Amino acid sequence: MTVRPGFSSISAFNQAKIRQFIAIALLSFGLNGCSGGGGSSGTTADTNGSTNGSEVTSPAISSRYVYAANSEDNSISIYALDVSNGRLKYLEKATSGIQPYSIVIDPKGLFLYAANHGSNNVSVYSISYTNGALTLVGNVATGETPASITIDPSGKFVYVANFGSNSISIYTTDPTTGMLNIMSSAVTRGSPASVIVDPSGKFAYVANRLSNSIEIYNLNLTTGWLASLNTAVAAETGPCSIEIDPAGKFAYVTNNSSNNVSVYKINTQSGALSSVGAVL
Repeated sequence: MTVRPGFSSISAFNQAKIRQFIAIALLSFGLNGCSGGGGSSGTTADTNGSTNGSEVTSPAISSRYVYAANSEDNSISIYALDVSNGRLKYLEKATSGIQPYSIVIDPKGLFLYAANHGSNNVSVYSISYTNGALTLVGNVATGETPASITIDPSGKFVYVANFGSNSISIYTTDPTTGMLNIMSSAVTRGSPASVIVDPSGKFAYVANRLSNSIEIYNLNLTTGWLASLNTAVAAETGPCSIEIDPAGKFAYVTNNSSNNVSVYKINTQSGALSSVGAVL
């Protein structure tokens, strides 16, 4: 997911509007393999939306963490999430590159990737199973002014939308260290602001902000290569964030300049988008 000052954002789940956060990602740990039940106990006190790390009266033994990328102070905030009531407890911050605009966690919950808009790179972190802490593994170069990062459902491929160089950087992941290896790049129609892979892992979608379009790519499940379908779907003005529902049936695009959300139905066989309409 991508959020930026002055830009719109959308996600497939409800979220509070937190001004100082640029991106947010949710990580689940320790779920029971049979029932899906978590291992949380205890309750947390009301933090009244505080982000300064104030303690709670009865700390939860939580199996979930929330991460927020802060572009103004070049950091990633880490919170414990009480799964019984949704409250957050601030834990600490990890240093990032310059202006982290977008973060994503691999499907196994082992690694976090941050696209740094100002330093033109991706920071790779390992995630502590014990306390959610982030340890820097390394940094990998991107194109110019990366704006969005996503990972495919298999966790093998990472994609970065480079707003300034009109491209999508394609990486393979090291399953042991989480480090990224640059494989190639795909050309876009103009200033990509957001990239996402559908739940099936067969298609990728790119919101091109300056060309007011959504571009569709076939994703090679073996190599990760993106092949454009050469059909750009019209968006409203200034599309800057795209999200797909968990079932992979609908896509939602926020349009920064026209101040609305475009809704599309996804053809699950071809990946094609058909407009359902736009809402304010």
